[in-house]
Amino acid sequence: MAKNKSTPKLAKPSKRSRKKTQKSPQKANRKRKEPTAARIAYTTLIFILTLIALFVIVRKVIHTVQAHNKLEQYLETKYDEDFDVGIPTLEGAALGVKGTWYATARPAKDKSLNFGVSVTDGYENPPSDKYVNVIWAKEETKKIQAYVTKDSPVEIEVSIGISGELKETARQNKSSFEDAYKQYPNDVIYFIRAKYEGEQKDMQPTARELYSLVEKSHERGIKEVWTKYAEKHSDNSEWGKYCSSDESVSEEGIYECISDKRREI
Repeated sequence: MAKNKSTPKLAKPSKRSRKKTQKSPQKANRKRKEPTAARIAYTTLIFILTLIALFVIVRKVIHTVQAHNKLEQYLETKYDEDFDVGIPTLEGAALGVKGTWYATARPAKDKSLNFGVSVTDGYENPPSDKYVNVIWAKEETKKIQAYVTKDSPVEIEVSIGISGELKETARQNKSSFEDAYKQYPNDVIYFIRAKYEGEQKDMQPTARELYSLVEKSHERGIKEVWTKYAEKHSDNSEWGKYCSSDESVSEEGIYECISDKRREI
């Protein structure tokens, strides 16, 4: 018969190893302690800053919607037609200084006409717009393009500036440019703009084209005619120059003016 082998005895852990394996209740409790006062203060600060940021964002959205509705209602009441008004932006605002809300609008019946509309923040002053300006500019561009030479190096368009008494009366009734000019000739600035894609080296042909159009405008009875040259380079930078009515009374005057073209910011 096989002899019974005694079962080996497991070694008892030493007192030192038992001390290592047993976690101290005090240490475990320390790990489960509540957040420190500094951590609570930090979390509270983050929470408050988040609330402030949300408040500022919501407040800005509300004011933007209010400005949009104000501008849209102003245009539709004034001209008795529907308009699409873009999202307005607040510009010029600072601490203690109220800015102005600007937006781009267009009539629903002719979405090719984009014009500016604005109102001061707080609405102390009535809104203003340039709807009539772009209507007249479109009319005059069509008329003046009939005089542009076939081999013209530039694209020609007209823009209209309105001031004085005409600034108010013209915007209350959309009369034609010619009728308004006959009544308020001193309240209109007539701009003939030449646009060129690229960098033009010889400015003489453009000066000649602009001067011939200035003469045609004078023949129509338009006294104050400004010229404007603008070109867009391959790097998307824009260069150009405004020439006053005094500089635009001769081809040479226009040539000297537009040859001093500068980068527009």
